[in-house]
Amino acid sequence: GIEMDILPDGQLDYDDEILAKLDYVIAAIHQSFNQSQEEIMRRLENACRNPYVRHIAHPTGRIIGKRPGYEPDIDKLCQLVEETNTILEINANPKRLDLNADTVKKHPNIQLTINTDAHHVEHLEFMKYGVATAQKGFVTKDRVINTMSREEFKSFVENNIKLKK
Repeated sequence: GIEMDILPDGQLDYDDEILAKLDYVIAAIHQSFNQSQEEIMRRLENACRNPYVRHIAHPTGRIIGKRPGYEPDIDKLCQLVEETNTILEINANPKRLDLNADTVKKHPNIQLTINTDAHHVEHLEFMKYGVATAQKGFVTKDRVINTMSREEFKSFVENNIKLKK
């Protein structure tokens, strides 16, 4: 799998020919945070509508105390991920904490993943913050893909669960 950039023009970092060969594709905005909300949403929509993108990572891009990130219309993004069967990330890194409990509670039909955004082994401990966010938002285990058993996740990936509605 791969985490790739959603480019400023809305295109993805890799073309579909490459993405089709990967088991799991994560898309995220890593640049041009100063674009308008409309431009940011266009980028996110393009990624969500791509048949190979399974998951949108760190949906605000912020790093608390370092940079403000970009400002998606979070309700519209939640509607979009539900419509396209794309997974949205609760980022557990305490410097990110992108989705809050109110958002995940307000949108009970979206699939989620809880990720630590770990760049070091010690960062795996951040999972507790993401789990706390999910619990506070009344998220049930069946909505969180990384609570699946190994067999369930393998089936999820193999069966290309991201079917366009």
